[in-house]
Amino acid sequence: MSSKTTSTPSFTQSPLQEAPGIEHPSRPGAAPFFAWSDPRAWGRLLARGALLWAIPFLISIPFFNRAGELQIDLFAFKSLMGISGSLAGVLLLLRYLGREFARRPAADFWRCGLFTGAIWLLINWGLDFLILLPLNGQSPEEYMLRIGFGYLSIPIVATGIGRALSAHSSAAPDSPASPASPASL
Repeated sequence: MSSKTTSTPSFTQSPLQEAPGIEHPSRPGAAPFFAWSDPRAWGRLLARGALLWAIPFLISIPFFNRAGELQIDLFAFKSLMGISGSLAGVLLLLRYLGREFARRPAADFWRCGLFTGAIWLLINWGLDFLILLPLNGQSPEEYMLRIGFGYLSIPIVATGIGRALSAHSSAAPDSPASPASPASL
């Protein structure tokens, strides 16, 4: 009779992190999707989330006069902000998730994408509440209806990119990231 032993998670681990020795049920040998105890991982995640907010904000500055009035058509401005935010978001996600893919090619990247998108969503909402709302005088309700709900595209796109990386990872779990992989971006 053989006995099977598994390690149990310690109290210092996040409940979302898999304990050492416990494999992901659907992906044997899969690495955890985030390095919870690594301050550099948190720094990369938070810095890119803030950069995602800063890029469209900085692009928008020339379109306002000193009195805070928009100098171009409102719909043209909204289109410009949507395009610049989408482009910045996709490029930052590909770079961030691509590097994580190179570090842990067997990780569950749909979870990493969802987690990254959720954190970046919260960062963008937080920075808007701290900086944008005082500048434009909108109420929180008005902000959410006009701008805030648009940020829900961040976790949607991040999860999609993560899912694509997971599919790529599961197709060749033992192969390192190739030069054509997102890690090379």
